[in-house]
Amino acid sequence: MRTFRWAIAATLLVGARPTAAQLTELSDAAQVSLVTIYPGEAIYALWGHSALRIYDPGRSLDILYNYGTFDFGDPLAFVARFAYGKLDYALSRQHYRLAVDHAQHVQGRSVVEQHLRLSTAQKEMLFQFLEGNARPENRTYRYDFLFDNCATRIRDLFTEVLQIPLPAAAASTDTYREMLRPYASGRSLLNQGINLGMGLPADQPVTDRSFLPLELMHVVAAMQTDAGTLVAQTDTLYAAPSAAGRAIPWAVLGAWLALALGIAISFKGDARTTRAFDGILYLLLGLAGLLIVFLWQVSLHNVTQPNYNVAWLWPTHVVVTFWRGQARWLRTYHLAAAITAVCFVLLIPVLPQSIPAAALPLAALAALRSMQRAGLLYRVRDLNPCYRRERPAS
Repeated sequence: MRTFRWAIAATLLVGARPTAAQLTELSDAAQVSLVTIYPGEAIYALWGHSALRIYDPGRSLDILYNYGTFDFGDPLAFVARFAYGKLDYALSRQHYRLAVDHAQHVQGRSVVEQHLRLSTAQKEMLFQFLEGNARPENRTYRYDFLFDNCATRIRDLFTEVLQIPLPAAAASTDTYREMLRPYASGRSLLNQGINLGMGLPADQPVTDRSFLPLELMHVVAAMQTDAGTLVAQTDTLYAAPSAAGRAIPWAVLGAWLALALGIAISFKGDARTTRAFDGILYLLLGLAGLLIVFLWQVSLHNVTQPNYNVAWLWPTHVVVTFWRGQARWLRTYHLAAAITAVCFVLLIPVLPQSIPAAALPLAALAALRSMQRAGLLYRVRDLNPCYRRERPAS
């Protein structure tokens, strides 16, 4: 409700003043700045946000150009569009003060403004480009999490419209996965899920780290123009209190606990407990496998294909979960699943794709349960005299 009221107030205030669309050019007092909003609590805000401010006191103009506007609409439809990779974002024009106040007071996010040292011609060129891009026929673009977002759009304005080259500081030896990891480190389950869904492309070295808003802020600070550094002045408009303490990796701890429980059930559990445990386990593994196959084979995302986690997350486990009866093919199926899961665990140190920490114990658990369901564990136990049982004479 508070967010809605802020949006209504912003609309009314912008409408009460001359808009950029009603102006033909900026005055000599115009200023341009990059506004960086730090990560927030909402999932869509975890990686921060970048926007451009055009401030012209001579024209009573103070607009924030925001490439991160999207229509949330129905939550289920939004999630489906995001998973498929067909999510449209748009450039919007917002009242600067209200947008900053919203980030500070409603969302509790730090805000930094970098005032840019641009010539009058460059300011006018940027203003005209933004206004043209904000028209209804031009404002929408197909969002890409890594390669086309609110930060990369502004970066491209600097390099392509203003012809300011990227500095050497824009390069990085880190991979996309390594650069994204700290942003979700405080949410263990989300962090593991993101790493599980991203495939091999996420482990490629980053050629330009400014795809993240906070990194763009540092890259812009290192940019050089003929008049000197691009950033003339940096103001911290609001500094949110830093979160104290280190987050507990609950997802990883839960995965190891599941493995320990699986070991206990494999050697001490009764038939009813074992069936219930396997039913839940294989259903979750199969659903995760279906999601990975969808992201790899169906979605439009490039960063999710290929994904080696499909070696132990078989989508067909969903079918096995609901299969009733003892079919002959089940033993062969579980034998193949056990072999691939064991190979995956053994090859984790040399795989070109980085595997989430929770995947090791869960893949080992999948291998263990498949081995027992294939009959391998009982055969291994039969080799140990401690487990041999007296068999009635035939």
